[in-house]
Amino acid sequence: MNNGLYTIGEISKLKSITAKALRFYDEIGLLKPYFVDPENQYRYYHPDQLLHIDIIKAARNLEISPNELIPFFEQQDTKGLITLLEEQKVKAKAKLNKLQDVITGIEHIASGLTVSEKILANNSVYLREIPTRHALVLAWPDSSDPELLAGRFSELEHLADESGAIATYESGYIFKIVGEATLPDKLYTTVARPTDSAIYHPLPGGSYLCVNYTETTALGRQKLLNKYLTKHKIIPLDIIQAELLTELFHPEQTVWELQVRAEL
Repeated sequence: MNNGLYTIGEISKLKSITAKALRFYDEIGLLKPYFVDPENQYRYYHPDQLLHIDIIKAARNLEISPNELIPFFEQQDTKGLITLLEEQKVKAKAKLNKLQDVITGIEHIASGLTVSEKILANNSVYLREIPTRHALVLAWPDSSDPELLAGRFSELEHLADESGAIATYESGYIFKIVGEATLPDKLYTTVARPTDSAIYHPLPGGSYLCVNYTETTALGRQKLLNKYLTKHKIIPLDIIQAELLTELFHPEQTVWELQVRAEL
């Protein structure tokens, strides 16, 4: 530091900014040195300019180009500069939220595969604590025709994309209890967080009695669960059938989990 001024090298170290960047900001008129030695052309910066450098760095991190900043620095327009930074901050937060949703989706894939691997070894009734799931739902169609159901799930995926929701890769059916009968009521797919969509419907978290099964073991496993519920006089609160995520590239067969939420 010389006479209270910083050399370009000192500024570079102090503010973690390259000398090349400082020279570029000088050339385009964004940040002129406070003083340039006429004999050796050394650039010197005033302590007050440290704040300006911080603002430029913050703007760059917010993806604001140096050229966008020039008019505000030239006119010393504090209010205009703050407005620009605030507007870009809002955009950055939206991007951050989107990235967090993507991370949540990736985490759900990883955890889903891990959970599936563990529970598939269980051939009996087991208890799982399942957190609240954010879901988009559609009413059960008039027919159980596989093509119609597939079309309904495609519609769900389309609506999820339209709403900007990030899928967390669980889908299935929600049943309603009518007297002693259990009837399919809705189809669902899970998403990373609550949405403003009219079809958003959270699946309640809690203790779920479960069995897993394939097409060939479905009847036996469902009878096993019904027998358990009857024996222990358990009244279901919610019944969900979820497709388990078991393989990303070579799924051999669909594996389902029947989940019954009950007060235990």
